[in-house]
Amino acid sequence: PEHSALPGATVTWTSASPAAPGVISAAVQVSGWKADPSRHGVLFAPIPPTVPRGATLRHLWVGGRRAVKPRYYPRCKGSCLQHSELLIVENSSCSHGADLPWGGYFFNVTALDPSTFKNPSNVEFVFTGRAGARGPPPSGERDDQSGEDPWCEMRCTVAFVRGRSVALKRPCWTALPFAGAEDTSGNRGHQVPAYLENVDVNFTSPGQWYLDSDAGTILYRPRDGETLADVERTAVTAMNSTLLMLDGAKNMKWENLIFQHAVWDPLTSEQQGYVDIQSAQIFNGSVIAASRIQLHAVRNISFRTCNFQHLGGVYAITAEGGSQGVAVENCTFRDCSGGGVKFGSVANCSTGCANVG
Repeated sequence: PEHSALPGATVTWTSASPAAPGVISAAVQVSGWKADPSRHGVLFAPIPPTVPRGATLRHLWVGGRRAVKPRYYPRCKGSCLQHSELLIVENSSCSHGADLPWGGYFFNVTALDPSTFKNPSNVEFVFTGRAGARGPPPSGERDDQSGEDPWCEMRCTVAFVRGRSVALKRPCWTALPFAGAEDTSGNRGHQVPAYLENVDVNFTSPGQWYLDSDAGTILYRPRDGETLADVERTAVTAMNSTLLMLDGAKNMKWENLIFQHAVWDPLTSEQQGYVDIQSAQIFNGSVIAASRIQLHAVRNISFRTCNFQHLGGVYAITAEGGSQGVAVENCTFRDCSGGGVKFGSVANCSTGCANVG
């Protein structure tokens, strides 16, 4: 509020030159790239020293483009509940539950062998929405190929691997069954993941990157035409989850600016993971995943001709807590991971809801 304008006035934040938009960024440069002597066509660099040890980095941008982690898609035949490469182990009393005290997944012999994971703690299980349906579409196709609408993307990281058994961290594992809808029998249970992310054996395509926390390195396969010098100059990651937070502010304009390079919090997300019901409402009901630009109880705040890009998390902008007079005009949103703008909250609106009119 201390930066708000006086009554009848407006504070405008804009670039010094209309031809050169100002940049608000939390980018962390990834430098020191070298050719990997053990892998043809792969570059590696040390994890930046500003990144806390053990943090799960989920984003790397090179040349202004998002790189992707290597994925493993489980193949399903018929119902994934009985005939999947991954068998769901709800608890330790189930088949294959001896190594899984709170449940998890057992990989059949025809599947990827999790005991070969180079860094199990860096592997993330990703579940797409489909209204909480258990298992893949009936055709056996992946969610992103089936025409289904993956309106949620839940994520849990690996707690440990024992042979072919994999446990996910709690409370993330505990929350997973309750975030989705009931199945046709009225039961709730765990799903087969849509894919596993940061799987070393599938690190084979240009534009992929791999996080190796144990070795303290980031690996990257350059795209066609990219040189080591290009990667050294342009590779960035991010650690900060918030670029701008306004609480109770009034009468401000943000114009001709670029907001970029911020991520879902890689530290607080580790145990809880990301298990939402919808609209970034975390399952436990008390936490709403932060957006990159957060507006709370504000009045007369506007964003005009701004660019929001290269953002991790769920939304670029959220306005809640009874915010009024919020305007987003002639702005561009790209590579934002989730939604662009969210007005209001799914929580109790007793203090008034965001005014979008």
